[in-house]
Amino acid sequence: MITPSFHISQDENFINIIIKCPYIKAQNVEFFVEGNEFKFYIKPYYLRLNLPGKIVEDGREKATYNIKTSEVTVRIPKETPGEYFEDLNLLTNLMAKSKKDETKKHSLIEVLNSEGTLENQPRLSETDEIDWDMIQELPKAEDNDLLLNSHYGFDNKYTNLGRQLQEIGSDVVNRELAEVLDTSTPESRRALRLMQENEKFDDDYYMDNFINNEEIKYFLKYKPETWVVLKKIQKEKKEELTKLENKVSKMNSFFKFTEEENRMMTNLPNIEFNITNEKALYLGLVDLLFAYCYDYRTTEGESTVESPWTIVNLSSSLSCFDTFLTLKETLTACIRRSLCYPLYRNFDLSMKCIIDVYVLFKLGKIAILKALLHMKKLFESQESYYIYNRCWIDDYCIWVQRCSKKILKSLASELHVFKIPKKDIGFDLEECEMIAKEIDAIEEDE
Repeated sequence: MITPSFHISQDENFINIIIKCPYIKAQNVEFFVEGNEFKFYIKPYYLRLNLPGKIVEDGREKATYNIKTSEVTVRIPKETPGEYFEDLNLLTNLMAKSKKDETKKHSLIEVLNSEGTLENQPRLSETDEIDWDMIQELPKAEDNDLLLNSHYGFDNKYTNLGRQLQEIGSDVVNRELAEVLDTSTPESRRALRLMQENEKFDDDYYMDNFINNEEIKYFLKYKPETWVVLKKIQKEKKEELTKLENKVSKMNSFFKFTEEENRMMTNLPNIEFNITNEKALYLGLVDLLFAYCYDYRTTEGESTVESPWTIVNLSSSLSCFDTFLTLKETLTACIRRSLCYPLYRNFDLSMKCIIDVYVLFKLGKIAILKALLHMKKLFESQESYYIYNRCWIDDYCIWVQRCSKKILKSLASELHVFKIPKKDIGFDLEECEMIAKEIDAIEEDE
């Protein structure tokens, strides 16, 4: 059966499910409604959704078919008129199994860890208070069979990809890492990353960008669309707009997914993750979004053929398969790489990109998911980058639709007040800047 492309809208009393079904006999359409569940069938298409609110069949439901657009629109009443259904545009999440099905499955299946014992890892919840700078030790290789088998990628779920990485062009992957990836540990991967960054940092390049910074000043003044949207939302909240029509109107502007984004979401596999280190996933998300925001700002939202390269090299997760323990550690790595690899290397620019990441987290799941889908599209545009979608981006696109809104807000708050002294970056930035000023003053005198 084929899962059709679809999108959903709502008003006070109805849910409208618009399904793309070319070349069908409309009279054969069947749909089923029970509680939160919606099923649709017309050969060869089948769609099953679990909605965030309850719907009913009471005689007002109907389905229509538009021959010109090949779309079936199913209009179904809400059980509670006026109820607002959240996250209707997170399509992969809507296609997940129902809670009832999960309960049945969990009553029959116990999840085991790699040692064959019952999995009992703590999970972050909506009520958890998170210390983003609390130090946690990485598990030691000799004590953990998982690391002896060299797992990495999203939540350490991938292994044995070293040979595939070596077969990809050297301008795409970290060649030194690829050669040792399948025998590496988190400690060795981090040590390699730090060594490469120390070798790559160029004092003269940094000083030149510090003095000759007219183009960088231009990028610092640039305001991405996300900034404008956040300011508008904050203004609307002050005016206490609470009606459903206003929420729907807001969703139909920046937060509306394109047809291509909807297609990408419906094509994602419907995976149920058994997360082992949820905090690391949130910190990894910060790392990915920093790299994305740097590229977005320096291209003014117009991605180039170099964008995949920029994103990979600025992200420690993608380029070095690194994972993080604290927020400061994560952002320090982001700043270090932004001062080593891209065209523009400026500390103020790096800090501005952190504010861009804050804005994404403040806007929530949809804004973050749109950024991830854009990354996915960029990597799909160049065949050599498929490995990054496989190991990171696809899973993040699925996971972020189900992650905690409260935890995203907590991270946004931390990002908003984040400060770091230049001396903590490790490149003697203050000394470089002082020397650059002295050289510039001498040149002006001459």
